[in-house]
Amino acid sequence: MRTELKEKAAILYTRVSTKDQKDLGNSLASQKRMLEIYCKTHGLTVANYFEEDHSAKNFNRPEFIELRKYAKANKGKIGYLLVQKWDRFSRNIGEALVMIENFKKLGIEVNCIENWIDYNSPDHIVILSIYLSTPEAENSKISERVIAGTLQCLTEGQYVNEQPLGCMRGVDYLGRTL
Repeated sequence: MRTELKEKAAILYTRVSTKDQKDLGNSLASQKRMLEIYCKTHGLTVANYFEEDHSAKNFNRPEFIELRKYAKANKGKIGYLLVQKWDRFSRNIGEALVMIENFKKLGIEVNCIENWIDYNSPDHIVILSIYLSTPEAENSKISERVIAGTLQCLTEGQYVNEQPLGCMRGVDYLGRTL
């Protein structure tokens, strides 16, 4: 941690992908608790906290938009934007790198408490690229698996979503309810 920013405040950002995860899970509370412990341990003041229940495929997220407005309005008072894991910040390396630069122009360092980036190191861009590209690759793999599973279900005559109009419920050759 850079000493000149140590006494500045931090914005904490937590995110899950869906409203169900927000309403039924405990991930947001867990992320927030870990971030608060980190700030307390490292002498950082929490300026504000934003929680989100949208996909990280882009930055067109309601709470993130509010976070950016807050950061701009408090330029010079905020030293960090902290997340617990890099995939909570973004699952799109290109947009993430641009967003990190935007925050840098405001004097705010975007960082992750589990995989801290030392922006003073010449290799920081390589390490950051790995941390940011991993969630994007994971998203692509999940998408491929969902498509393959959906096609397999359709091939077997199973309904993927709702029962098609005009079709009657039945049982397939394996005894599964359609």
